[in-house]
Amino acid sequence: MVLTARKCYDHIRHALGGELRDLSPRDILNQAGRHLASMHRWKWLERPAVRLATRANISITGATWTPSGDPSGLTIVESSGSFADYDFLTGDQFESTGGTGITQQYTEIIQKIDDDKIQLVSSIGTAVAADLAGTVHADACALPSDFREIISIQSNNSLVGSVTLTSLGEIMELRTDQSFTTALDWWVALSWAQPRTTSPSGGAPVARLEYWPSVSANNNSAMSMFYRAKWLDVSNDSDYVSVPDYVEQLAIRLARACALAWEEEDQASLTMRLAEIEQGPEFYRAVNVDKLGQRYYGTPLGGHAAGGGSFRTMVANNGTILGGPS
Repeated sequence: MVLTARKCYDHIRHALGGELRDLSPRDILNQAGRHLASMHRWKWLERPAVRLATRANISITGATWTPSGDPSGLTIVESSGSFADYDFLTGDQFESTGGTGITQQYTEIIQKIDDDKIQLVSSIGTAVAADLAGTVHADACALPSDFREIISIQSNNSLVGSVTLTSLGEIMELRTDQSFTTALDWWVALSWAQPRTTSPSGGAPVARLEYWPSVSANNNSAMSMFYRAKWLDVSNDSDYVSVPDYVEQLAIRLARACALAWEEEDQASLTMRLAEIEQGPEFYRAVNVDKLGQRYYGTPLGGHAAGGGSFRTMVANNGTILGGPS
């Protein structure tokens, strides 16, 4: 069957023998779905490769700083369209480096208003300045809205470049030590930025892929990444619950258990009910079927009696096939 949010609500009402009191069945379903997605490293949550874009930092001079701009809050105004090629990502920062009465500092960017203006989270000067200079630091890739976990990531120019997953500490070291040099290699690390919207404030953290080195021009396909997705909340009764058929029974069982736990917590807590499901046949059946899609991953490498592996044919820039090692 095709599982919809409405069908899950029917199961919730069936489990309770009536309607939920004071709670939304949609919220219950989404809570159950988030738990489902985190129960196991599911194959069905592995997504096709996406191209990751790198963004050039933007240096500006002669801009206007306005302490209270339009639409509201604090803005930098640039009449020449300096931000036309800037794709805002939560966590980006503006470094103010000069201008009359301007404090030299790093300040988070709230949003890109248009091609001429960006809005900052805090003030960099108390009066209007028409000679502002600074840099938008955009050294991070935007990730898919349903991103949960990196599976594999590679440079799209992998013949001469590579991608190394590392720590945020090493990214900071690479960015601040001018003695480091590189050609086409990337070092990347995952970070989470807190939205700084003005109204309403806050929001769920946004995943960013921090990278080094900086780039001189935007590149819409610098890297490719396979990733594991998270649960995407349903928002309408007619929305599909996007799980494969062998997971539907488990999803329904979780939705019923979450509803019963909140309505009848005196009989069994949510922790107890979820623990029972995680030891039950629905979960083990779903995990076992989930493994069947791909059962062979090639010859094992490493160890005392490792196989020789395989050699990938390499092609030079002029189309000539490069020979294997002699």
